[in-house]
Amino acid sequence: MVMVVVAARHCSSRFDGNHAGEQGGGIHCFECALWAVHSTFEGNTATGDGGGMTVSSASTANINFCHFIDNSVLQVGESVVFAAMRCDEDSMIEMQDCNSTSNSATLGGSIYMSRSELDLRKCLFVGDTVPTGAIVYTLDAKVRARDSIFEDTTNNAGMLAVQAGSHTEFEAQDCYFIGWTGTNVVLADQTGVLHLDGCDFSESTASSMVNVQDGGTLAVVRNARLGTSNYQAINYGTDLETPLEAENSSVSIFGSNIAGCELSGCSDNEGCIEGDLGVYCYCYVSVVDTTSTCLGSSGTLTLTGPDSVVSTTYPDAPSTSLVLSWNDSEALGADSQDGAGEPGGGAGLWEIVWLDDPRSVAWVVVPSTGLAYPGENITISLNGEVSTYWNGESTTVFTAEAPHQEEVDPFATSINASFVYCNAGQYWVASETSCMMCADVALNPEGLSCDSEGTLLETLPLAEGYWRSTETSTNIRECFNDDACIGSEVSQRISSPNDYCDTGYMGPYCAVCMDGYTTGVSHTCHSCDGSYWAGMVVVMALTGVVLVVGVVIVLNDLVGNPALTDLSETHFSVMSRRIRTIPFHKLKIPFVVLQIITQYASITSIEFAPVFQTFLSTISVINLDLGWVLTSVCIIDVNFYGNLIAATVGPLMVLLVLAATYLYTW
Repeated sequence: MVMVVVAARHCSSRFDGNHAGEQGGGIHCFECALWAVHSTFEGNTATGDGGGMTVSSASTANINFCHFIDNSVLQVGESVVFAAMRCDEDSMIEMQDCNSTSNSATLGGSIYMSRSELDLRKCLFVGDTVPTGAIVYTLDAKVRARDSIFEDTTNNAGMLAVQAGSHTEFEAQDCYFIGWTGTNVVLADQTGVLHLDGCDFSESTASSMVNVQDGGTLAVVRNARLGTSNYQAINYGTDLETPLEAENSSVSIFGSNIAGCELSGCSDNEGCIEGDLGVYCYCYVSVVDTTSTCLGSSGTLTLTGPDSVVSTTYPDAPSTSLVLSWNDSEALGADSQDGAGEPGGGAGLWEIVWLDDPRSVAWVVVPSTGLAYPGENITISLNGEVSTYWNGESTTVFTAEAPHQEEVDPFATSINASFVYCNAGQYWVASETSCMMCADVALNPEGLSCDSEGTLLETLPLAEGYWRSTETSTNIRECFNDDACIGSEVSQRISSPNDYCDTGYMGPYCAVCMDGYTTGVSHTCHSCDGSYWAGMVVVMALTGVVLVVGVVIVLNDLVGNPALTDLSETHFSVMSRRIRTIPFHKLKIPFVVLQIITQYASITSIEFAPVFQTFLSTISVINLDLGWVLTSVCIIDVNFYGNLIAATVGPLMVLLVLAATYLYTW
């Protein structure tokens, strides 16, 4: 039996076990005005739509303190049947303090709206079911919901609470969405409009709370409440998006196509911060009832973290948590012009502020902002993203702030983190994402000092006396001069191979002298400072005098210049005769010995005492390597090619001089 009414009032009535062949198992209000108070609609069915009630054809219905229990629609074949309550064709329903429990349909298990309006206040929808889709399904409709609860007790991941279909406006204020476990809780298509103020999603574990299909109008979500279970359900970690950063952003951890601050209409745009689901406004005007609601303006924030260092070794990244509390005070409460209801009233707005060190660890803080209620403890997860080349300790200061609430002082705490890629005796190779043994390097493993944990390929600690060509080379080469190669520390990353060299040295094996330094024996480099240069000038001057005198004497003997012979009584002649008495043939032996010593030290790279090496560098001018001599005395800087030319052309010049003197005397 079905009741079709034109105008009716029902108070404390019961509609049980009725069946309609088409629509409205309990009541079908057709072009009517209906008032139902303290009435129960239970166990009614319809073959068409509206197992409990249908309101159609420009009808109006006021339903207060009513219960809709276990009403259903019967599916015939593959047809789609709608809702325990159906409203369409320019009709309007106002529901207050009503319960909808265990109702079912193939679409719109609680309510189906089409070309109509619905106003919900303090209503409860719990345990209503559909195979897939929403328990409140709307098409070309306008829905306003206040202080209502939408709860799923079936754990059906295919269901969602609300679907705003084509050209639907869905506005909700201070509503609760509890127990939803699927992909979405509230969904709108490209032409649907969503506006949610102060709604609580903290007891749902869906992967996304609010979504608008791509190309649609951005949803406005203000002051949504989230809880620990929300983040746990999606395995929050370093792979999550960080909270909204840009105005008009359409990305959120718990939704997509959600407006940022600029389009969210906070009362004071400066009193708005982006969160993990929409934005948080210090004050806003509700679109549902136009009341102005502001958050709590006083209280005390505290933020606590672990006392010990957070220590981890690859592949584990640093992770820990903070606990934030918004402590009650006498002044704590909602500041509302027209009154504020839960869950918006009494809450305080908080935000975590920190500064990452890009050289060490970057923290993903979830949640980083939100609402806190008096006496509530909020767990904040910290997951570290480690820099490619960081090993060691890092300290980050986290500060809890209450934006735009001057009465609330910020509270700061520090997190000390320690991270290493590999243990002692190993080094990390990022391209292989694995640890390698220092003893297995390609060349000279004894040149490494892998005694500390946390060694990277780029920071291989070289012992003194060793060098490598690049920061990624595993060919550790022994230097010609151990003093030239200073090695590196475990945490030192070089900018060039010259970083392995001591002052004055550069190039391969640190065997090249820098500008301002001169080459000595055994691949040593000496600074061309005043004292060294002055000493070498004296030696060169004395050597030059001896050479000039010797040349003159030789020429005098070989050429037999009469002019010189006539000077037999001069001072020069006397000096010449004295020089001739010097046993140069006997000096040849120590001269050759000194040459051998200096060349031997240079060829074999034997390290002598520093004083002796300086002496050898000084007397090395006796060598016939003219280019080396000019370089060693800091006169000119002769490179390898200059030395090559001097070594090949120099002897030829000497032969030419001897040949000239021979031809002259012949």
